[in-house]
Amino acid sequence: MIAPRTHTPHHTLAAAVVLILAMLAAACGGGGGGSGDPAAGTDANLDGASGDQLASTGPLPVSVALPLAVAGVPMRLAADSVDPGAVTLSYSEAATETVALDELASGEVDLAVVSSTAALLANAEGTTPLRVVSAITTTGTELANDPPLAFVSADRGFTSLGHLANEVVGVASLDSYLVTAAVTAALEIRGSDVQIEFTEMAPRDQIDAVVAGDLVVALLDEPYATEALLVGLVGLDTLGKQLCDDTCPSTVLVARADWADEHANVSDQVRAGVDAALGRIANDPSVVAATLGELGFGPEVTEKIRLAPWQGNVDRAGLAAVAGALVDRGVLSGSADQAARSLLG
Repeated sequence: MIAPRTHTPHHTLAAAVVLILAMLAAACGGGGGGSGDPAAGTDANLDGASGDQLASTGPLPVSVALPLAVAGVPMRLAADSVDPGAVTLSYSEAATETVALDELASGEVDLAVVSSTAALLANAEGTTPLRVVSAITTTGTELANDPPLAFVSADRGFTSLGHLANEVVGVASLDSYLVTAAVTAALEIRGSDVQIEFTEMAPRDQIDAVVAGDLVVALLDEPYATEALLVGLVGLDTLGKQLCDDTCPSTVLVARADWADEHANVSDQVRAGVDAALGRIANDPSVVAATLGELGFGPEVTEKIRLAPWQGNVDRAGLAAVAGALVDRGVLSGSADQAARSLLG
């Protein structure tokens, strides 16, 4: 049996078990990124021209919640590139994106690396306005190395999420982009009669439950996607195919809007550190495997993972496309373009 979560996050969607009725999407009329003018929003300005100067009494400690293993790698490497006299980075091993956003809202941490869908949904609540400091990873239809997003046992006979009907699906966080991609994939084939039940479970618990037959589908990002393949599970669909038509940010680094306004120069320092880390990864991808190895992942996993491209700059049209997928699901209201503008500040 699947154990329910007892944590009650601040997001409206993140209950222990959520029944997502795909028929809601049919009523939204393909909100997509079409509202607003995406072409006018490429290469959003994230430079931040105002805010307090860096602390003159010493480096400012900046804490970062990292619930996503791979997407957290550039932040860990950024510590080598920021000015140590201005900023010192520390990390919180948040269990899920929901926990990371709760820690951000409460002030326990200053920054968090989360999926773009989670950031958009949290910002739309309005309780704690957020701002994107940097993008981390990108996904899209043209990216050949996108890993599968869903995993089942080989004897299930599924070849696509579109084959699901009234199934229980595991995911680490209910606001994850994996949920939106899974619903989009199912809708594409089965239409509005699809009902999928999502339950929050840790990635390795999902894998064990699928192997044991207690869970039908596990939604997994790397490096857990590779772990699932190594134990014989079969991968279905890909993330990029479902999330946007071109390319879009899949994970982002966010801050509270008030913190970003107060510490604009610190945000610049961190962004520069992330950019340097992304450049280092581009020149030597092995640093990703080495960093994941330090986190306890073995070489049988780190040498086989498929990595989505890294991208620090945020394209507003791409972020609006992600928001559009949420509008199509019926979980984000209003203009997709406005949702992207609000998060970018």
